[in-house]
Amino acid sequence: LAANENRALQTGGVAVCIGLTASDVVALGDDLDTGNMQCHAVPYDMLDEILLDKLRPDQVITPLFGDGYDAVDVAEDLSLFGYSGQLVAISPRLPNPKIIEREMREYAYAMNFELVMYDEKVLLQA
Repeated sequence: LAANENRALQTGGVAVCIGLTASDVVALGDDLDTGNMQCHAVPYDMLDEILLDKLRPDQVITPLFGDGYDAVDVAEDLSLFGYSGQLVAISPRLPNPKIIEREMREYAYAMNFELVMYDEKVLLQA
């Protein structure tokens, strides 16, 4: 698990973007290299095994803290559904991201977890 330090992720294929809009993904374009990725914006309450089976995402992107859920909730759900791809949590800059990474290891153990931090103004301008 490694915090993103202003480097773009190498992505491809299909992404499920939980609790994010298409404009959020575009606004985070400098941190999330989604240029060749098909992104599906999905509310958290629609995340289920059927959706994952239908879309077969290479990546699931979620806010670290969403509206009524967080990345731990998403990781637990994904684990129950047998997902073993990449889980990306996005967050404004944190003072000590290692704490988050350590906690996420317990919940995203079967996934490749990455924490991507951005400047708060990025999403405020979108």
